[in-house]
Amino acid sequence: MFNNYKKITLATVFVFFSFFSVLHAQSPMPQVQDNTQFFIRPENPGPNELVGISIEDYSKDLDSLDITWFLNGVVQKKGGGLKNFEFITKGLGSVSKIKISTGSSSKEITIRPTKLGLMWQTNNYTPPFYKGRALYTYQSRAQVIAIPSFVTSSGATLDPKTLVYKWSVNGSALGKNSGYGKNVLPTGGWVLAKPVNISVVVTSTDGNFKAENSISLGGSVPQVLVYENHPLYGVLYNTAIPSAFTLNSKEISFFVAPYFFNTNKRDNALLAYKWKMNGRTIPNQTNPYSLVLRIPDGQVGGEASVGIGVQKTDDTLQYAEFSTRIHFNADNADSTQTI
Repeated sequence: MFNNYKKITLATVFVFFSFFSVLHAQSPMPQVQDNTQFFIRPENPGPNELVGISIEDYSKDLDSLDITWFLNGVVQKKGGGLKNFEFITKGLGSVSKIKISTGSSSKEITIRPTKLGLMWQTNNYTPPFYKGRALYTYQSRAQVIAIPSFVTSSGATLDPKTLVYKWSVNGSALGKNSGYGKNVLPTGGWVLAKPVNISVVVTSTDGNFKAENSISLGGSVPQVLVYENHPLYGVLYNTAIPSAFTLNSKEISFFVAPYFFNTNKRDNALLAYKWKMNGRTIPNQTNPYSLVLRIPDGQVGGEASVGIGVQKTDDTLQYAEFSTRIHFNADNADSTQTI
């Protein structure tokens, strides 16, 4: 009987101890939750830029609390209801640690200034010696290139190919063109002749660096310029044929430059050249981008209207034309003169 009583007693003690352990495990000490939210303007600051920070916490009345702002461990502001703070970032590679204390709780964020440049380029046609950039024209193709400057506190610059890029056009994400190392966005070919907004968000894989930028890519129309192809000096790219001129030689050779068409060759088979004189088509051109005009023998003088239209046959919006009116006097013409 004693043995039975002992067994019951030990079992009871074990059950009681287990129940007490469960109660203890399910009743942790209450923790203070910090619901403070930071709002940063601009969201991704650059170097030497004014930054505004504000806080909000809907679980407590911040206006009635003493708030202290720290910048890199040094008190900057202290007082009741100070929910806003401003400071100027330093150069690339700097680190700004912002801490806010409301007495019972504190929170800290780290800001690393970054730079993100965006540039675009096309392979549209430009003639030799052209010093500018080939313009982006309707339905042409372009590349948008992101150039981030993410510098660590040790002075090392992160390789752009090790960053993550998220591209979007007019607010629509381009998942196929986004991802690790994708700092170049091939784009263009749009039929609609209106600007598009291209944006990108770049982040480091550890999340310590982030930058965002956008550009508006608006198309323009291609251009056709005509130059004299001189028998001695070649194509005179320094002076384009004007809309009207007097011919001071027996003949002149025209050379066409189809500026900013969606090709890098003027003799592309998809470029259709159509010459006209006095409203009539000039057929059977051996070189469609070249034309030789001669003053007929026996003709004393007169004038003629000469024009050319260029069409990219697979891009309906890629069209341009040029025309000029030529005045000539055969009696005064010199075969060695130019316009």
